[in-house]
Amino acid sequence: MSSKFISRSISHLVANDSEIPVSNVIQEVQVIFQIGCTYKRAWYARKFTIERVFGNWESTFNILPKYLQVMQDSKPGSVYEDYKVTTYNPREGIYMAQSPIRVDVIDNNVYTLRMNNKSCSYSKWQAYVLSCSHALAVCRENGMRADTYVSDIYS
Repeated sequence: MSSKFISRSISHLVANDSEIPVSNVIQEVQVIFQIGCTYKRAWYARKFTIERVFGNWESTFNILPKYLQVMQDSKPGSVYEDYKVTTYNPREGIYMAQSPIRVDVIDNNVYTLRMNNKSCSYSKWQAYVLSCSHALAVCRENGMRADTYVSDIYS
């Protein structure tokens, strides 16, 4: 039994709880089909189901600018940051991102990103081990896959 086949059988569980534990998927397979299921197969089934029900990470990221524009149009006064990205040294993965919103007078809202090291001068990327908004802007502007800049602990 393939992970994709199992995926179709557990859609209702994932739709109700996108963080359903893999152990629950294994139990559901046992109840529905009266057969055992490996952790790996259940994990992939859960992953496929999440992508089918909610969309994958990349497609969700790609529609974000449209969503933010609709939000801004429907709710005047809403603000989102659209960074200006400058390539400093692409071979070494160094970029600059500048926010149009004045937050940090000292650095003039310009942040240096070292994509190969997964670091940003704002330090949020290092602190949370997740790509910061500056890194996501660099990925968007340069056609990079943002999911490759997430820490291995999340994969």
